[in-house]
Amino acid sequence: MEESPTNLYRFAPAQRLVDDRSDFCFYLELATEPNTAERLEDAHAIVQVTASALRAAGCRLSVHNLQAPDCEILATSKTETQAYALLIGSDVPDESLTERVALPPLTDIYAYFGPRIAMYFAWLAFYTRMLVLPSAYGVVVHVLEMLNLAPSYTVHCVFIAIGTSLIADMWRRRQQEIEFAWGYDGVLSSLHATTRIEFRGEWMQDPVSGVPCFDFPHHKRLLRQLLAIPLLVFMCCLVGGYVVGLHVLSERLRARFSDSCDHARDDIQEIEWGTGYWSYVPVNWIPSNDTTTCALVSHGPSVLNALIIHVMDVLYQLLARKLTEFENYRTLDEHEAHLVAKRMPFHLVNSNASLWFLAFYVQRLDRVRERLWILLVATQLLDNFKEVGLPLAISVGGQVLTAESKRRRRQSLQIDNGANNQPQRKNSMPTLRPTREWVDVAKIATEQRLARVLMQKRQATYRDTFADYKELMVQFGYVTLYSPIFPLAAAFAWLNNMIESRSDLLKLVNRHGYQRPIAQHARGIGVWEKVLVSFSGVAVVVNCALVWTYEIDELLPSWTELQRFAIVVGCEHVIFAVKAWLNWAVPEVPVTSSLSKKPALSPRRQIKTAGNDESLVAVSG
Repeated sequence: MEESPTNLYRFAPAQRLVDDRSDFCFYLELATEPNTAERLEDAHAIVQVTASALRAAGCRLSVHNLQAPDCEILATSKTETQAYALLIGSDVPDESLTERVALPPLTDIYAYFGPRIAMYFAWLAFYTRMLVLPSAYGVVVHVLEMLNLAPSYTVHCVFIAIGTSLIADMWRRRQQEIEFAWGYDGVLSSLHATTRIEFRGEWMQDPVSGVPCFDFPHHKRLLRQLLAIPLLVFMCCLVGGYVVGLHVLSERLRARFSDSCDHARDDIQEIEWGTGYWSYVPVNWIPSNDTTTCALVSHGPSVLNALIIHVMDVLYQLLARKLTEFENYRTLDEHEAHLVAKRMPFHLVNSNASLWFLAFYVQRLDRVRERLWILLVATQLLDNFKEVGLPLAISVGGQVLTAESKRRRRQSLQIDNGANNQPQRKNSMPTLRPTREWVDVAKIATEQRLARVLMQKRQATYRDTFADYKELMVQFGYVTLYSPIFPLAAAFAWLNNMIESRSDLLKLVNRHGYQRPIAQHARGIGVWEKVLVSFSGVAVVVNCALVWTYEIDELLPSWTELQRFAIVVGCEHVIFAVKAWLNWAVPEVPVTSSLSKKPALSPRRQIKTAGNDESLVAVSG
């Protein structure tokens, strides 16, 4: 790293997960302002100890000492130190957002952000491509339903059930291709065994080797894990309570304002009876003063449902994180896997409880479609606000509230005063204002760099990819569970993902987005692959239940109730058998990747193989 004067501690490891474009910044925050020499010496000591630990780990560092205390850098904080990677540019290059319309620049993302974030964008791009065919099929089905020529729900259910298995199997192959193209060999075993800083273990005897080891007793962790069951049950009961409450509120609103919307409801029922799906009410059928009332009565509970889903997700997220920390896992992989295992069952119930209630208890498909459409749109708006709008507000607000502008004006005045005090050159013409050559260019470059560092310091911290994966998995559940009754779900999801791929990249590279996260290793999408397979199984059960509820009577009118139930259960088992066969038949590693990764036999291995062959011949002789 080039030596340059700055009032920040900086370090740049030579052995990185990404290429040489990484620029790491390390700055120190103290609880009180270091107005004494002792406090500054303590600051230097902390940095030197950190640098020594990094050098011991194999990193080559260039440490730049503090030139002068800075009121913003040495601000009051609960944490003593913080390290983050600086963005090379102030914003993303234009070609990354405008020219890369079809696919995100995966190779550039991998080189700049590391494998974990790049693998998320790879999964997002793959999932978006897989939605093209279901979206086209859904649009065709929607048009046919408008013409009263809609195909059977059963055909769509089978199509979705088989398609979910193909998505999971094809993603495994795509993951291998991506890792091979990147030249990435995955997570090393030593990184898997890295102990978390928050881990609190005990000295105990290893049950296998009998050697003393620092770990946490399994029986203590098991007792703590059992606490997740009553917590999940309690939170699901709260979900059931607000779902029933929303239904009661909706019914009372419809009864209260029935005079304003009775004629509209009658027209909707007539149109639905004619087409079986499509409901449309021209605006001129409803008086202008009743349009807003009918919209609030019809869509108000659905919008409120989307807000409550978000609040419940945030509440359960806090509880699940506390409980996972209490369970005290040693490695980061174990911690993340159990955190996902706790949160996703609740997210599945919380996101779909109202839809299941309307579909199987109330049995009103028109309300299911209406609520599903609002959930798809409202969830996307809330997520985009959290990911892009909220960091923008934090960054802009911090820039306004801090004293950066005052310091810049003070520094510019100092530069001007210093320039005025410098003697004029003999050959220069006198002028009323300082020329550009009088200004210390190196000092200006340092100040500009410092301003950029301080700007990125105010940015929000990017925690992890959990929220991004959770958003896609919940959307995947909406598409696979309800496409037979709402064929446009896949099309809405595809449009959402096209926007999501741009906004997710924008929040990482924009000056008002998140701080650049430290690069981390990853093997595929990790535990989220199990979530994907689980949602695929739930989709089969829910789609068979939809066929049983709404279409089995028309398909088999002369059969008894028991016979209909038996045929639905039998078809469900056949679909599961086909999914299992596809999982077994489709190879996880593509042929091209397996042939390229296959190493040639070393001479020692060839000699060993030849010796084994000779011994076999001698024994047979």
